[in-house]
Amino acid sequence: MPEPEHVCRPGTSVYYCPASGSTESDCHGGFDVCCSRPDLHRVLNPQRRYLVPVARLGLPDEPDVVHLSLFQWMPAFETWATGMALCGHSTKQGSLPEATEVTCTGCAGLRSDYERYIAPGYDPAEDDPRALRARLRLAQQHAHTTDAERAEAAAQLLETQAALERANARSARTHAEAVHAHAAVTAVRQLCDLTIQASCRVQAVEQARDTLAVIERCEAGGVLPGDAAWGTVWLHGNWQYLTSQMTTAEREHAADAVARWSDELARADGEERGELEGLRWWRQLN
Repeated sequence: MPEPEHVCRPGTSVYYCPASGSTESDCHGGFDVCCSRPDLHRVLNPQRRYLVPVARLGLPDEPDVVHLSLFQWMPAFETWATGMALCGHSTKQGSLPEATEVTCTGCAGLRSDYERYIAPGYDPAEDDPRALRARLRLAQQHAHTTDAERAEAAAQLLETQAALERANARSARTHAEAVHAHAAVTAVRQLCDLTIQASCRVQAVEQARDTLAVIERCEAGGVLPGDAAWGTVWLHGNWQYLTSQMTTAEREHAADAVARWSDELARADGEERGELEGLRWWRQLN
């Protein structure tokens, strides 16, 4: 009587011998005579597929070449088996030794693609044209957004640099005006001193002394005649409209008067106040 067909016990590991191209299970005792390199034997994973060389089917019209095929677990037959060649030709069942040279140019040309397809972690979306186009659109949108953000940042930087240049220009103008004003005050002081020393007119001497007193009060930061009037304009008038009808020098003069008036009130009240908000509104426009 024929011996019954062997059925591997559940959970048995199947090994592949790359030297002989054959498989064996550990319930058979493992490989013992297949080759001289049992250290190369590896366990097959039923969840994976493997590329192996296979022989052509022995038909007259089949080219005499070595093909590549997928070696995979077939649950319906409970066995490992090979299929058609990658190039589409029919092949013999079973694999050849792994070192066998693949001479089919069609299979060789498809090898790298199939190695990627069967590699662990492969995502089919990587080869889906629609998914690739969607990724391309997303990358382009991201690039456009990045370019727009970069351009906006550059524009803001230029605006900041322009504002800094304007501030530097204002500072330079203010310094120049201060130098000119100091020179003018020095000239007026010298004229008053000369008038007091050399003039015979009492009225001219008194006027010179009054002028020097005003200069002293200005340098000391005290309130000048007319400052309270400008303070009243600030409190009860339309300050921005009124000063918009003036030249810049006139605006600065009026603002200085209001500032002195406000500082004097603050000192009288024992408070410390900074620059009144909106007092020099025109500086914010430059």
